[in-house]
Amino acid sequence: MKHLVTITAILILTVFFYGCRHSVERLEPYGWTCISPEFDSLTVLAEGCLFANVQSDSVANLATKMAMIADESDNNANELKARTLYWKAYSHYLNWKPEIASQLLDQADGLTTDLYTRERIDGLKMVYGNYKTYETFKTLLHQLGYFASIGDKPQEGNTAMLLCNNLMFTEAPDLALAYLNKADSLFNEAGTESRLFNLRINKTTLLCMLDKSDEAAEAFEKLFVDTAITENQNLYELLLRNHYYFFGDSASLFKGYEVNKSNVREGIEAHTLDLLYEAIVGEYFLDKGRVDSAANYIVHSPEVIDELYDDDIKASISQIYARYYDSIGDDRRAVEALTKYNALNDSIRAIQQPENKIYTEYLKAKQQIEVETEQAKRAMRMRLYAVVGAVGLLLVVGTILVSRWHRNHKAKVRELSQMARKREREMMAMALSRQQSDRILGYVEDEIARLSREESLTSRDMAQLDTSLRLHMSDREGLQSFEKTFTNINPDFESRLRAVAPELSDNQIRLCSYIMLGLNNQEIASLMNVKASSLRQARLRLRQKFGLTKDDSLSEFLKQIISPDLNI
Repeated sequence: MKHLVTITAILILTVFFYGCRHSVERLEPYGWTCISPEFDSLTVLAEGCLFANVQSDSVANLATKMAMIADESDNNANELKARTLYWKAYSHYLNWKPEIASQLLDQADGLTTDLYTRERIDGLKMVYGNYKTYETFKTLLHQLGYFASIGDKPQEGNTAMLLCNNLMFTEAPDLALAYLNKADSLFNEAGTESRLFNLRINKTTLLCMLDKSDEAAEAFEKLFVDTAITENQNLYELLLRNHYYFFGDSASLFKGYEVNKSNVREGIEAHTLDLLYEAIVGEYFLDKGRVDSAANYIVHSPEVIDELYDDDIKASISQIYARYYDSIGDDRRAVEALTKYNALNDSIRAIQQPENKIYTEYLKAKQQIEVETEQAKRAMRMRLYAVVGAVGLLLVVGTILVSRWHRNHKAKVRELSQMARKREREMMAMALSRQQSDRILGYVEDEIARLSREESLTSRDMAQLDTSLRLHMSDREGLQSFEKTFTNINPDFESRLRAVAPELSDNQIRLCSYIMLGLNNQEIASLMNVKASSLRQARLRLRQKFGLTKDDSLSEFLKQIISPDLNI
């Protein structure tokens, strides 16, 4: 019984486990459908580059290897090419070449038939096209739900992090922080620690925007002792720059400036940071009365700002220039820079918040829906655990009750068996007593016959005969006691036998009782005062009335009829 319950529980859990798994085999912990082991291994390496601050060449090299596999493959060739184009586009985005990347993504979109691949393509288009727009926000929300539905925690975390970036400078920094915390949780679950560094730096920005300066200061202290960040020049520079922005720490400004100058990079991103630092440091020296030094740092023409890719950085530089020219009395350039700053700032707000109030309310409503959905999922899981626990408890209780009943039943059967054996011994003793009385009776009969041949009887002869008669009467009472005891032990003995064979005689029923007691043929013949050959004939006739063959056991047959409960 215990083994049966264990096997049943294992089967239930196995069916439940396999029923909850996705039918599509996917890369772990990512959501790409498996196609080719070699190509899939390259995909996992490429996934590790996301948000890990790697050089674009690393992704480009992986994409080149993917292209070779796609060209040589006959199966799923279009899908392999589509994924290869996706990673090539990603490497171009890392090099700040959005036009080339956009073209590659359009080609990939025309080749793929896989829903997951198309979602990744659309997400990359929206994010690097202009990740601050309201349309991008809605697309990211859709993708967040999709990646959660297929269990792709790393990409779900990436999407939550992009939502945080989308909301970073809107009227809802609290929602941005909520998505950032969600991304933090998902990255921890997926074990993708390398993707948490940028996220933790962004968290300090949000804490400062929410006027949580104490929490922000504590977060900065933890990041400054994290070697994974301080040994990465890109991350360390970003951390130092943020610390200067929010805490006005000049040491962080100059340290960040040194790190940026020592980090040899090319492209518009590097030029953007160089120009930003020149403006910031120039403004800092200007504030300290070092106008000449500031002029040396601000050597670039303001028109260069128009070439920069990121509107936020362009707006920050324009604002610094406006303050700088105003402080040195150059009103014309100050007005131009301020006008540029206002235009950029208005443009950012326009694309982020087409209807500021509606947008913010929508975000809060969406967050509330997500909170309620998560609570509903948690409640569903709790109900599921309760049901599984109740079923398990019922199985355990049922097993205990069945086991207890089985033990009691065995004890009862054992008790009945012992009682039956005891009564059989009593019957055996009575039967032997009956045998002895028959011997005495035979002796008395012989004595009577002998005395009848005597011519005269003496008083001694009469006394001896009286003693023999008394013994005979005593044994007759023993015989009656034996028959009464046997009837009490087996009250339905005769009725059950006659139900099987109605034509049984009294002697045959008596023979059945001796067989039931386990007596051998010699003992039974003595008790019944017949010869051995006569007893064999009597047993044969008895077997015929019961319809038994020579292979059937007469004693077992009688036990089945008289005591069926003892047949365990």
